[in-house]
Amino acid sequence: AGSPSTEADAASGLGRVYQQMSDFGRSLEFHLLDLRLAELNSLPEARCRAYGNIGLAYEAQGDYRLALDYQERHLRSAGELAKEQAKLSALTALGRIHHCLAGYGEAIRYLRDGLQAAEKTGYREEEARLRHRLGLSLWASGRLSDSRQQLQSAFDLFDELRRGERQRLASEQRAALLSAQTACSQALQRVLAALGRPQEALVAAETCQARPFVDLLLDRQAKEADAELSDILQGPMTYDEMLRLVRDCDSSLVYFSLAAGYLYTWLLTPADGLVAFRQTDVNQLDPDFERGGEDSEAHSVASVSAGFFAAPAAAAKAAAAAAAADSLSLASGRSGGSGASGSGIGRRALGHLYSVLIAELEPHLPQQQQQQRPSLII
Repeated sequence: AGSPSTEADAASGLGRVYQQMSDFGRSLEFHLLDLRLAELNSLPEARCRAYGNIGLAYEAQGDYRLALDYQERHLRSAGELAKEQAKLSALTALGRIHHCLAGYGEAIRYLRDGLQAAEKTGYREEEARLRHRLGLSLWASGRLSDSRQQLQSAFDLFDELRRGERQRLASEQRAALLSAQTACSQALQRVLAALGRPQEALVAAETCQARPFVDLLLDRQAKEADAELSDILQGPMTYDEMLRLVRDCDSSLVYFSLAAGYLYTWLLTPADGLVAFRQTDVNQLDPDFERGGEDSEAHSVASVSAGFFAAPAAAAKAAAAAAAADSLSLASGRSGGSGASGSGIGRRALGHLYSVLIAELEPHLPQQQQQQRPSLII
């Protein structure tokens, strides 16, 4: 037989495996066994670990009250043992759970404490995720300006992590960071729209939309590639640059973005810049539009908090849906290589798509372009 410490470690490991398999009942059994072994054999570090894991298991099952109880024990135990990583984990979990219970004030308090701990210990990725969560809780509590600040900081930090560590990170890690950054951008667009800042929301949408393409270009550069080119590629496009592009092309531009259940549409003209901004709740669209094709983005848009206020083991499944925000552009006089005809969308759905995206903007288009209906580029 192994030592008590080894048995506790084994129980904890099995609990984590079942947690990853989404078998939360079995996971809880092994984490409770870990706790019993820790208490029976006076293993304070194992007890601290078990408190946190039991809290995560209850959270994954939706039992937030018991999850709170065990995460509070986790936090106290981490403080007694001076375990900074465990303290950070407990603060993050407590903030997440209080947000799920609509206790936004408590969520903000714990997340701010967690942010201080992350900054102190230098965990920059955790800092970015905490800023994102804090931004969501501030948004939910109606503090839009504070939310915008945290979400923008989180977005920028995710970008720095992806750029600075791109040669070291595995492709899965880079994809996870991009997914988190995309979800952060969705929330930022929503907040900026609520603040009445459509130009900034447009820049946020384009910056996020361009990231995968920028990554592809950077991956294809030789090691001795010009550093100035890298800086240009990685620098976000500004509103003035977008407007200059519209004027250089002498064409109006309709740009749209799906962000956490909302469809945002911007119309820019060469003469007047941004002349119209429209937002549509995707859930309120005609069901025929959502049934237009099996790959319809609107049908699968998740809520803005999915994957960020879910238990970590459940977050993997939600993250893909939470990060599903593609930006599409529509310009006059051009034709895209992958048009809507290839997606299985019927004529009725296409007509509804046009009414949602374009019809209400037509009065703002120059007369010539109203007659030459612009073609969709996907």
